[in-house]
Amino acid sequence: PLTLENHKKFGILFWKSKPLSAQITMNKQAFVSGEKILLSGLIKNESDTKVTHCDLKLIKLVQYQARGKTRSDKTTIYKCSQPGIEKESEATWHNVPVFVPSVPPSGLDGCSIIHTKYFLEVRIVPPGMHFALELMFNIIIGTIPFRQQYAPPPGPVVGPSAVGYAPPPGEFMPPMGPPAGPSVGAGPVPSAPYGDPSAPPSAPALPPYGDIHPTFGVYCGDSNEPPSYDSLFKGADDNEEHDDVSRSYQPKYPSFNIPQK
Repeated sequence: PLTLENHKKFGILFWKSKPLSAQITMNKQAFVSGEKILLSGLIKNESDTKVTHCDLKLIKLVQYQARGKTRSDKTTIYKCSQPGIEKESEATWHNVPVFVPSVPPSGLDGCSIIHTKYFLEVRIVPPGMHFALELMFNIIIGTIPFRQQYAPPPGPVVGPSAVGYAPPPGEFMPPMGPPAGPSVGAGPVPSAPYGDPSAPPSAPALPPYGDIHPTFGVYCGDSNEPPSYDSLFKGADDNEEHDDVSRSYQPKYPSFNIPQK
């Protein structure tokens, strides 16, 4: 989890109010399209100014670099709101969801002139001319869900190396320690593994898609279903500046249906 804190006071000089403070925790920092970001925390409004509402925005920032110049394109791809907070009161958030639509992943491997970044902005908005209290989370959008449930580590191995160990009747018992090496002038060393050929393999078989154990170096979701491919989400505040040709181009990106627990 990632936690951010911020606070502010209303007024100027000697007429400042008591603080408006927020402590918000995000459940993790990396997500995939189709997943929900979960926010929890406490917002304390000790001032005499009512908070009208709270905005949650998922923002995509694309930076283009060429010939020493940089151009930035900022788009709000998802937006939702939470109720306001009365003066001298507080509000508690518990797993407030922010949906991640179908968007390209963070970064762009193999390209040094285009950079894609994502942010989650929390704005606690007071009325009138007061500035909002803001918190900005830096998040990563990937293409493979992260498994949060891990299998427990294996227990201690009890095998023939233990002193006084005797196998059950009918069970194969390999010799104690490795075989002695060949003497000078002996024949070639056999390439077959030492031991009983009928013994079971020492490594477990790979599980099916969606259940690969993290020790194999692959992280994946809790579902066996492969991802779907949804059209690019244009944005919550998309404008009509592009021509008809660019609007007709809709690339597709992997999206997952991950149940919340």
